[in-house]
Amino acid sequence: MKKIGIWIDRKNAKIISISEEEERLNTISSHLHFFKHKGFSRAAMKWGGPQDVLSAKTIEEKEKNHLNTYFDEVIEAVRKAEAIAVFGPGEIPRMFTHRLERKNKILWTRLKTVEKTDKLSDKQFKAHVRNFYRWGSV
Repeated sequence: MKKIGIWIDRKNAKIISISEEEERLNTISSHLHFFKHKGFSRAAMKWGGPQDVLSAKTIEEKEKNHLNTYFDEVIEAVRKAEAIAVFGPGEIPRMFTHRLERKNKILWTRLKTVEKTDKLSDKQFKAHVRNFYRWGSV
């Protein structure tokens, strides 16, 4: 049985794959650039107008599209999973699982947990996932 643990944030995703024979850790980078409007300054904010609102929406849309591409790459990397546990800070794990539900319903049904966690070292992450599958309801 291939059990997967994913620690995901906006910068990268750590994916640990645990099977009977081996344990493997991979990292996928989001290559996400925090988009910023060129020439955006306090003066532009002060005088703001429809152009600034459209620019902000465009920036948000670019970031959303980039995150979806990143999430799709992570989904592709775990497509053979039989059980998935997702961890990470803030809303990113929830956003990822919503994308997983839309892109691959079968894989989404294999989701065992979504937990908010702080940054973990590789060793801490491996131990966290091992403990989850050892004591979790899988």
